[in-house]
Amino acid sequence: MLTLVPQGGLCNRLRLLLSAIQAKAQGVQPIRVEWGRDPECRAWFEELFVPIDMGGFRVVHRHWWAAPRTRRNLWLPALLRLFMGYRVQRANYRPATDGDFYRLAHRGGRIYLSGGYALCRYSPDCVARLCPRPELMQRIEHIKARFGRNTVGVHIRRTDNTVSMAHSTPEGFRRAMDREIKRDFNVRFFLATDDEALKSTLMQEYPDRIISQRAPLRRDTLEGMGAAVVDLWCLSATRKIIGSYWSSFTDTAAELTGIPLEIVRE
Repeated sequence: MLTLVPQGGLCNRLRLLLSAIQAKAQGVQPIRVEWGRDPECRAWFEELFVPIDMGGFRVVHRHWWAAPRTRRNLWLPALLRLFMGYRVQRANYRPATDGDFYRLAHRGGRIYLSGGYALCRYSPDCVARLCPRPELMQRIEHIKARFGRNTVGVHIRRTDNTVSMAHSTPEGFRRAMDREIKRDFNVRFFLATDDEALKSTLMQEYPDRIISQRAPLRRDTLEGMGAAVVDLWCLSATRKIIGSYWSSFTDTAAELTGIPLEIVRE
């Protein structure tokens, strides 16, 4: 059994999950993904996505013994896993190459890996297995119906990501959006951001050009997590994305459909 424990926010978790789907498609031993419900992602997997139907593959509610070891839990989960027969435990695991991960995954026995990074490259077929719940898909399709011939996604990460804020400034996004308007006066933008004040300002500065959902921005509520999934899938349906530096949300949105990505970096 290969036990994988996603950590971090939604897109960090999806990176690990998609790696797990790819590994199962490559014939890796039975895989169990232990999905937690934490302040950075306050939703169980099945509250956001349709269950994944693959033999020998399960996404389950994270058991207490599967939690990553920390000083707060006195490293007790890791100690218990040792007694449960886990011969390999890796926290915050990030392999240097696909081969490193597959060699570890094929060792046999019980293996535990936690982290928020991709463990291997995943194919479009594996990405296609990931589908939002029907009620979220209805919201996604309703927004996409407003897209024009040329709709560009804009993801501006602010609030709690200091690295992104330092490099990807609002002025930089304005310049990138202005360039798109010069290329095509009829361009529209789908805007996803965690800064409500900035969203309001941009909608006033670019009247009739910006499409954005009205939804809570918090990620520590189920409603907020559903809104994050809607934003992610809508961004992935645009022609290209103008995105934030050092943001897994920006990167994952482009990866879902393989569209061009332009990072705003000052």
